[in-house]
Amino acid sequence: MNLSKMAVKRPVATGAILILILVIGLVSLYQSPLDLLPDIEAPVLAVITAFPGSSPQESLELVTKPIEESVSTVGGVTGINSISQENMSLVIVLFDWGADAKSLREDVRMRMDLVSLPDEVQRPMILEFDPTLMPIMQVSASGADDPVRLTTWLNDTARPRLESIRGVAEIQVQGGVEEDIFVRANPGKMSEYEVSFDQVANVLRASLMDLPAGIIDLEDQQVRLRFLGRYAEAEMLSDLIVGFKIDHEELERLIGQEINIDLNRLIEDEVAGFGGGGFGNFPVRELYWDDIF
Repeated sequence: MNLSKMAVKRPVATGAILILILVIGLVSLYQSPLDLLPDIEAPVLAVITAFPGSSPQESLELVTKPIEESVSTVGGVTGINSISQENMSLVIVLFDWGADAKSLREDVRMRMDLVSLPDEVQRPMILEFDPTLMPIMQVSASGADDPVRLTTWLNDTARPRLESIRGVAEIQVQGGVEEDIFVRANPGKMSEYEVSFDQVANVLRASLMDLPAGIIDLEDQQVRLRFLGRYAEAEMLSDLIVGFKIDHEELERLIGQEINIDLNRLIEDEVAGFGGGGFGNFPVRELYWDDIF
């Protein structure tokens, strides 16, 4: 007896079976969880090692190959892929599905501690492959505006608005144009005023630091003061003082008169220290300060 004859002779049983199959399908449709990126543990580990100042060949010979030889002895390894480039080595280790990722990571870390690497190499980082960390959407932005302003708008305006959307965990802005400030000094003026490149670099470095200035008491509360040294505009760098010229004769005359020396009064008019214009000019002021202390 074939299936069609049985369905014709027993219509009640056939209908009940069809209804049962339909009910099971509807329950599965509405009750089964759906996830675009299900929570799975992929048996993949990545070993990232930084090697500052190295060429791709040096990264391959001194870092990548020793790491590959070490991790190849871990049980369950099915494949090893590697990328060697300037300043970095990346080794991707593949394992059998179903392997315990945490125990594998500990085994790989233990073998990394036994690998002999150059002193300049930083400690290897071992990362697990997590598909939930991968971006689900990539959006490009372009415009006729200044690229620097466009990058600033993406970071300050677009990203906060997108991150406020429900379900969005993180927004990363890649690419863009960052504004850099180039300071060009005049070697002739620097030699004339006896100012070195290191002196200019140190002053610029110090001008970008925020330093504590102490605590003052105001009635029943304390206020902490700080020197804000981060310049927002490039033109403000032109007011930095990079050197002093001492007039010893004038200093001795004032000290001989036994008067209180006012540093503000003794600062002479600024003299252009580097010529040219814009933010590349640094003033050199005369200050009678050499023998005060």
